[in-house]
Amino acid sequence: MSSFVNEKEKGLLKDTGQYNEDNLVKIIGEGLSGEDIYYSYITAIEDGFNLTIEEGCKYIACSYSYFRSRLVDKIPHIRINTTARKLIYLYSKINKDISEDTLALSNKRILFRRDAFFQYIKATMKVKQQYKVFTLNDFDRKTIEAIQANLHIYNSQSDNSKKLSTTDLLSNIAQSLYEVSDPVEYVDNDYNLPEKFYSMKELKEILNLKYDVEVYRLVEKYGTRKYLLCNGDFVRYDLQELLCDSNLTCCAS
Repeated sequence: MSSFVNEKEKGLLKDTGQYNEDNLVKIIGEGLSGEDIYYSYITAIEDGFNLTIEEGCKYIACSYSYFRSRLVDKIPHIRINTTARKLIYLYSKINKDISEDTLALSNKRILFRRDAFFQYIKATMKVKQQYKVFTLNDFDRKTIEAIQANLHIYNSQSDNSKKLSTTDLLSNIAQSLYEVSDPVEYVDNDYNLPEKFYSMKELKEILNLKYDVEVYRLVEKYGTRKYLLCNGDFVRYDLQELLCDSNLTCCAS
């Protein structure tokens, strides 16, 4: 079966050496049969080198050019050149032992180790949040009812024309206990990464909002967390957190 690739073509399999990249996992074809080379790549893909640049870009909502220029050497990856792709295609037809998904991935020029990508995102991420918003639903119902009953008595006996609401009272108490400060950046090691991070543009489309400022107002109003990804290169949001905080619903999928 090794006749499907000649010595000259086998030599081309060594050209990953031209890439002077950190975290490049080289698969060298020199001295191996065509079938051995085929299995070397397939094993790597099936063992976790199965994340494409396109999928990574979609996850953190970044451009293709940003990912290629800033992240490639940060994450373990393999490169698949033209000769290797030819071998994989030929032996997949002969052996019929790989899935269509694996075959499709082998057509990519570069594949990243999936778990390492998510580890990198979490390791280089900080959370930015100024405050947490509470609603009446966050408090014990009987406690709120008792406060409201006492407020009713207070308001009925007060000379002030403006009646004090339950929300106003709790807000006054909170302000007397906590000092408003600048937003704090911190690392949250317990945070489980979401299915995807969203950019401002994506949030506007999903929430059917026209202007950036409308999203900013929601984020500030409800104290939704901002995620500073890739050592602070950009800010992204967890859509589910924003929806949960604000009781909004998606207008698009």
